[in-house]
Amino acid sequence: MANEDLINQKVFCVMCTKEVPAERLRFRSVTCSDEHARLRQRLLRKRVDDRSCRFCHKPSTPAQRKAFARFRKWERENPTLAYPEIWAIVNASGITEKDFGKAVHQSVKADVMLDWQMSDLEWGSTKAHLADAPPALELERVLMVLSAYATEHPKPEPSQAATEEADATSTAAA
Repeated sequence: MANEDLINQKVFCVMCTKEVPAERLRFRSVTCSDEHARLRQRLLRKRVDDRSCRFCHKPSTPAQRKAFARFRKWERENPTLAYPEIWAIVNASGITEKDFGKAVHQSVKADVMLDWQMSDLEWGSTKAHLADAPPALELERVLMVLSAYATEHPKPEPSQAATEEADATSTAAA
């Protein structure tokens, strides 16, 4: 169908059922105004967001996102329970639980990996920081302690860790 045929035909807005003006029909619009176009776009986006994450495309429901937000809140309020191994290292260096909680909160906001066992990433690896982001003093202090600990206790290679685990199992069985 050509644009001229569309202009001569009556088309109604999918949001409010008013007739779509001729100037909007030239661009094959199905809404009568920019406001209704934005509203339609938000509704379509919400329909997709209710099934999967818009950014990573993994299945995600509103209940799953709320559960993850509750976990992040619990993690910030109970950092000693969320990261017991990291807390033992940090506590030995004299950092208080309150400062460690702030560091955990800052690490979540900056997407910094604190627990090296959860990932192949190194401690303190992070995404690019915004230039106008507020300074994360507690996080920097915790990362300094963790990097000093990492130099003293290097992370075992995956093959080395499997060999040590097998040796520990064989000695326990004997």
